[in-house]
Amino acid sequence: MNSSVRVRLGLMAAIPLAVIFSAWLLLDSTRVYPPAAGAAEAAKVPQADNGLCYVCHLTLAEEEITTSHLAEGHGCVKCHGVSRDHMHDEMLMTTPDRLYGRRQVDAMCGECHEEPHEDVETQVSDFLEQWRDKERPNGRAVTETSICTDCHGTHNIDKDLKAESHREPEWTAAFNGQDLSGWRPAGKAKWEIRLGRIVATAAADGPGDLWSETRYENYLLAVTFRGDWPLYAGIWLRAADAAEGPRVEIFQRDKPAAFTGSVGLPGRGLALVNLREDLFDAGGWNTLSIEVRGNRIAVWLNAAEVGAVCLDMPEKGRIGLHIQGGPAYQDAQLTIGEIQIQELSGVGESPQ
Repeated sequence: MNSSVRVRLGLMAAIPLAVIFSAWLLLDSTRVYPPAAGAAEAAKVPQADNGLCYVCHLTLAEEEITTSHLAEGHGCVKCHGVSRDHMHDEMLMTTPDRLYGRRQVDAMCGECHEEPHEDVETQVSDFLEQWRDKERPNGRAVTETSICTDCHGTHNIDKDLKAESHREPEWTAAFNGQDLSGWRPAGKAKWEIRLGRIVATAAADGPGDLWSETRYENYLLAVTFRGDWPLYAGIWLRAADAAEGPRVEIFQRDKPAAFTGSVGLPGRGLALVNLREDLFDAGGWNTLSIEVRGNRIAVWLNAAEVGAVCLDMPEKGRIGLHIQGGPAYQDAQLTIGEIQIQELSGVGESPQ
């Protein structure tokens, strides 16, 4: 699964997040990506500094199109815009300000290279004779309909631009959709499988949890869920046997105001508060996206960033689902449609 190109889909929270990630790799080659409103901002930014881009796009530092343009003083922002949202999106859900479908590439290149083959017609002819109907080292075939990037470089979004040595593991399903294999219940709540989903029913006499048997260290987590309100639930992160760890809350609280996506510490209150009630669909499916890396937790709700917080917590622990019990929440239900996880290899790739 390529994690280098993502699209913001804030209105598609009901679609399992890992499925969205995969779908973004299959961008329609005929699709038009208009310049973003912030494109004019690119003129104010130094054009020949790609250092921030190379943090994630590792192989571009040596890629032909990137290096040749950089030698002429043209950095990534020249073609792709400043892309601040893309740069700061640690879950990789937001594209650059400007992308180009296959039918747009030649026109885009032609804005600067009006007659690119004018002085090298013989070399181009020899090149085409050598490679026509053959696959180039960049994985593209040279044909009568080839575009600039078929012949030049490996600057294409349908290839994973991360170096093999830095490739993260694939997303995997932590819930198999059939039973509670790999999970163990605790507490008073009732946990069962209905129509391929986990359904938790709150008890009158206390809370309940469902714990993963596997312990995780650094990871991305995507949980798709819906609730019957009133509901107080959450997702435990890095819970050790002797301590429950932090919890991403699923709740609506008026005084003081705090909403789903907040991060709580048992017995100590909230360490991160989500004040945006509008991010949550109380009557439908929602997706919480969470990055746990080192001592840092970052949270997104339905593709919108809630925030991040650094906490003292175990280096490794279980993931858990929580539902609060008691008279106020008796018979409330939490339904989990999907739990996807991607384990991460390092702790130094996110800003602290």
